[in-house]
Amino acid sequence: MRVKKLIAWPTLILGLSLPTLMDCAAAKEAADLAGGCDELKQGPDAVATLSIDAKLKAFVQATADLQVVAGQIKTDVKTACANMATSLDVADTWTPLGDMDGAIHNDSGTGACDKASAKISAILSANANANATVIISAGECTVNADIQAQCEGSCKADVTCTEPDITVRCDPGQLTGQCDAMCSASAVCEGSIDVRAECSGTCAAECTGTCSGSCTGTITGGCSGMCDGKCDGVATPAGGMANCAGMCEGKCSQLSATAMCTGQCSATCKGKCAGECTLDNMSSINCGANVSCKGGCSVAYTAPKCEAALKPPMCMGDASCQASCSGRAELKAQCKPATVKFSFTGDSADLVKLKAAIETNLPKIWLAAKTQGPIAVKAAGRVVDAGAGAVSAAATFGGKAIACAGAAASATVSASASVSVSVQASASVSTSCGAK
Repeated sequence: MRVKKLIAWPTLILGLSLPTLMDCAAAKEAADLAGGCDELKQGPDAVATLSIDAKLKAFVQATADLQVVAGQIKTDVKTACANMATSLDVADTWTPLGDMDGAIHNDSGTGACDKASAKISAILSANANANATVIISAGECTVNADIQAQCEGSCKADVTCTEPDITVRCDPGQLTGQCDAMCSASAVCEGSIDVRAECSGTCAAECTGTCSGSCTGTITGGCSGMCDGKCDGVATPAGGMANCAGMCEGKCSQLSATAMCTGQCSATCKGKCAGECTLDNMSSINCGANVSCKGGCSVAYTAPKCEAALKPPMCMGDASCQASCSGRAELKAQCKPATVKFSFTGDSADLVKLKAAIETNLPKIWLAAKTQGPIAVKAAGRVVDAGAGAVSAAATFGGKAIACAGAAASATVSASASVSVSVQASASVSTSCGAK
């Protein structure tokens, strides 16, 4: 009898423990849910420590990255616009708005970028005959394909599936790298202020060479059209002067056959380009040492990169997770700032101030308007779209997963709206400056 009693105890203990264990598990789930997702507030490094489903974690990580980029763009744009407006003697109407997106741009026109844009437009309108020109050199972003590929590993349905390399998954027009032979016709040689590209096509930056159209800048060797600005150091009359045989500083409507242009060329530039040179459809050239070719090389690229998100993966996997990975790649893009030159004719004190304001502050604004900003907007859209699937899936992964998915879904909407405001405001200022 005593033996039988001893044998019965484990069964009794197990029977009594099951409800207790279930209660403990339920209590932990409730506590995790109520505890929220502080890791998301603490940033990407803290999110990386989360112990939740890997597919769901990709979405939360993308959200953390989006918050960082949104905050950085917002700070850069607000600071640049505020500095620009202040240097142009504009009264401060944005500081009372604090850290709100409206401090950058709002419907009342009191944001820092609103004020800067209005002042710039007023100055340029008052000096319409000054041949004011903005030249943007370089400035581009390369999406981090390595981050995308690594992240997608957690999305796969079949872990043995191997994705093709970047040269297959990148849109041909966005594939770039060192080209040891000829950069193809209609492709782009990506020069910079420091390393200028060989060019035979449209130079989006400063051209140094021959120009088949008008040139705004410094023209040596003769202007056979109208020189509007200075001819051999002497100011030209209103409307310009025909046939300046020496040096034309300003705008030349048609260069002499042997003339050289240093500035903005409206047509084909043959020489060096301090930014992107889009080659003519009949030209193929070597871009030069340490200059990347984008869009086609006659041989295999050295160290190829993709300047856009990779094409959708070929390995089947969770769609929401894959969208989050694409967003992360775009948010982790490596960007190079542009350099800006502002030239004008005449001696307007306002234009002198504007030159300093534009050359100092427009690079950050341009980055938000034309390179990093548009990429971030696209990435934000991907992450917001991924949120619905992540929230739905989180229900099966416990309280912490539910809390983090919900917090991330809400945060993506807010961060996406902030990025859009920053990009819209910076684009307005860029347009006011005459930058294209």
